[in-house]
Amino acid sequence: MGSGTGRAVIGAALTYPFSKYIGIELLETLYKASIEIKQLFEKDYNNNKKPDIEFINGDFLKQDLSKASVIFINSTTFSDKLLGDLADKFNNECDQGCLVVNTTMELSKLDKNKWEFLPYFRRYMSWGIATVNVYKRK
Repeated sequence: MGSGTGRAVIGAALTYPFSKYIGIELLETLYKASIEIKQLFEKDYNNNKKPDIEFINGDFLKQDLSKASVIFINSTTFSDKLLGDLADKFNNECDQGCLVVNTTMELSKLDKNKWEFLPYFRRYMSWGIATVNVYKRK
């Protein structure tokens, strides 16, 4: 969510065996950059079974998340209102077992009856140390 130039999506495709990887970016210039990066990645990919990667130019609050198994958000610059809107969306759409990984900010409005709040941890990011919060849908 807010996939920018697609680095996290490509990184996930190189690291984790999911059936599909989707990045959603509102800003058209970043979305176009992600398409170019995807094309370079696919051109240089050495395996016949390329990961299924899709980038969407749109508002992630308007996308269907019902089939998501892992959602990554780097919410460093997100407003409290946007974080609340995301929490509402996750409460209503995510299925049991879905993981939400969110850096920096907490999703404090997630329904505690629907979500397990896993222990947070800290990791070095390009901008410094960030808190990583992980939530699992019960």
